[in-house]
Amino acid sequence: MRVDRDEFKEAVDRVSTISSERGRAVKLSLDEGRMVLTVNNPDSGSATEELAVEYDAEPLEIGFNSRYLLDIANQLGSDTALFRLADSGSPTLIQDNTVEDCLFVLMPMTARVTRLSLTDFRNHERLSLDVASTMVALVGRGLRRATLADIARTPGPGSWSVAATVELDGLETKLGTGLVEGASGRKVRIDGEDVRGSETLLDYVRVLWLVPAMDGLFTGPGSDRRRFLDRLTLSVDPGHGRRVSNFETALRQRNKLLEQGGTETFLTALEQQVAELGTAVSIARQETVDLLAQTVAEQKTQSQPFPHASLDLEGTFERGTAGMNAADREEHYRALLANGRARDRAAGRTLNGPHLSDLKVRHAAKDMPAALASTGEQKALLIGLILAHCELTAKVSGMTPLLLLDEVAAHLDPDRRAALFSKLVMLGGQVFMTGTDQALFEALPAQAQILEIGSGEARQITPAPTS
Repeated sequence: MRVDRDEFKEAVDRVSTISSERGRAVKLSLDEGRMVLTVNNPDSGSATEELAVEYDAEPLEIGFNSRYLLDIANQLGSDTALFRLADSGSPTLIQDNTVEDCLFVLMPMTARVTRLSLTDFRNHERLSLDVASTMVALVGRGLRRATLADIARTPGPGSWSVAATVELDGLETKLGTGLVEGASGRKVRIDGEDVRGSETLLDYVRVLWLVPAMDGLFTGPGSDRRRFLDRLTLSVDPGHGRRVSNFETALRQRNKLLEQGGTETFLTALEQQVAELGTAVSIARQETVDLLAQTVAEQKTQSQPFPHASLDLEGTFERGTAGMNAADREEHYRALLANGRARDRAAGRTLNGPHLSDLKVRHAAKDMPAALASTGEQKALLIGLILAHCELTAKVSGMTPLLLLDEVAAHLDPDRRAALFSKLVMLGGQVFMTGTDQALFEALPAQAQILEIGSGEARQITPAPTS
């Protein structure tokens, strides 16, 4: 792919103006004859630049550290630059035509935890792990099954803290979260400084997980699948969590106003807010479902160890707004709320909207609802979805996610377990796995690190990798 140096440099400079100090990812999208550079920042908005390029291969999306990309653009000496690209997970070479042997190498952004510390967290009074690999297995009966899952969820009352040292493109950052007894809400710190909201952590690491509590996802209530979809959406759209929270707050306020007999003026203003937020939430969810479905479809041409799933977002709101643009959806929802006040007041809740939508998953090969598949098939479908979402997150955000797999290996036969480990290596991100038996991880590659956890201590079972 060839691009004009000055146009490329100016485009990178413009989109980088809203990047964070540490270097937010720039998503580089290539299609026939054009390049699109995109940066999203929840605090300051988004920026997009499009320019013409010489490119006629398959569409491709890669994420890079904006600061590194800008440094290379500033160092190019020729009028054009030649990009040598393979895929979204491989290094990209940028050749300066003025010096034949001068190559710049860009790697997709990858976060890696190098140290993890727990204090008064669940059953660990104090535990510190030095992490020396991108493939880590934690074994032992002293490791409570939910430990890694608890890192991603809200723990119980009392003071506790979780701290991690994360390396992102050679830059080391200390991330921490915890609860101080008597304080309101969870605290989040980055390099010792308090920050507002946990979504700031998404600048440094994207985390996906699969835990035993998710085994009943396809047969459980729709609210579980909505939360699952919202987590998937959050990893590709950092502002989604805030929108969902604000939407749910506005819904509760409307229900309270209806119960207390709020004025027409207040209800109208609040319903406008509900309509705006609800529409944005619904659109973001649908975009994630569409992108994930596309990723799964692309995988069908490859050999995959897990079955493919078909996905759809269903609900009264989705059916009623199908084919509408965002503005029409918002107006439709506002009218539904206004016309449904009497019904909602009698019910004590809002009876229509994205808060009732459901993620429908089917076993594609058998063309059957996932809920009707066997327990083993449901587990395999869920693993396949998480792996596909890892690829999607890396493609859209420009950052390879960190993956937590809690007690997953124990549910797979040896062949499928080995296939899973091979797939994890191909994904290129850091993976933490748990299990009670070291034998579950015999098929891990030589560079993997296996730690036995017990009584607040971590014992190295395998030698730590030297590189």
